[in-house]
Amino acid sequence: MPGAAPMRVCHGDLNHKNWLLSDSQQLYLVDWDQASLGDIAFDLSVVLINYVPRPQWEDWLRAYGSSLTSDLLQRITWYGRLHLLHEVAAQYAAQRYTEMNQALTQLQQLSLAQ
Repeated sequence: MPGAAPMRVCHGDLNHKNWLLSDSQQLYLVDWDQASLGDIAFDLSVVLINYVPRPQWEDWLRAYGSSLTSDLLQRITWYGRLHLLHEVAAQYAAQRYTEMNQALTQLQQLSLAQ
């Protein structure tokens, strides 16, 4: 695992099912059951690997208010691999082989992109 990072509140389950858009176009993050203190790269990795194409990570992080340093990239990649390995195991256990193969493909692409 990469070096220590400042502890921040992490949601722990940042997937699209936990984002609600109100009628007034306000975005809400719900389901904080897995919240904890940790490295913000934990949450960022889920968002980036699942919703943002790799060439856009730097721009997305800039809009977020951060910059893609080599340290942050290393941490995002490490947590991304962890998330994807858990996803592979969960999909295998549920016998969802198409989804498992998609996670394996993402894992391979993440490893090649670094």
